[in-house]
Amino acid sequence: MDRVMLHRNPMGGLVVCDPVGPDYLDDPDREVAVGAGVRLVNVLLRFGVNLE
Repeated sequence: MDRVMLHRNPMGGLVVCDPVGPDYLDDPDREVAVGAGVRLVNVLLRFGVNLE
């Protein structure tokens, strides 16, 4: 049985939405951005810049 989640919106009403699954976060653009971020951090590390 699917669960329906109720959330309050800023106007004080209730919003009905279906729960999401892992595929909701599967986004090819995100994977490309993460890859670019990893390459950027690795290049910066070579110059002694550490972004903790």
